[in-house]
Amino acid sequence: MTLQHQLPLSHALGWAAPELLGLAKDYPGLALQLLTVPKQRLHFVAFVLAMTAAPISVELVHQAVTLPAREVLGRLGLSEVRGLRRVLGRIYGPVLDRDQYQEIA
Repeated sequence: MTLQHQLPLSHALGWAAPELLGLAKDYPGLALQLLTVPKQRLHFVAFVLAMTAAPISVELVHQAVTLPAREVLGRLGLSEVRGLRRVLGRIYGPVLDRDQYQEIA
């Protein structure tokens, strides 16, 4: 097992961890989704959080995890931003800083 697999979920979520884990403790289904979601999708979830004013809802996080990215971006008013899904799908490594996701949009 690699070091990356041994790190806690909070490390993988970066700055988004307090918000996401706060929701996950009250919604076990969300916790399972966050544990099993592919790494690129975690970047999408972090992007959605970065583009949304606090407080975040469990429904928003659930949508960011389960719905097609195109649909979620449309709900955020970002469906016309060319190449956004492609860029988000090509980010590897740990979750970026909030302001870095905001700069992408």
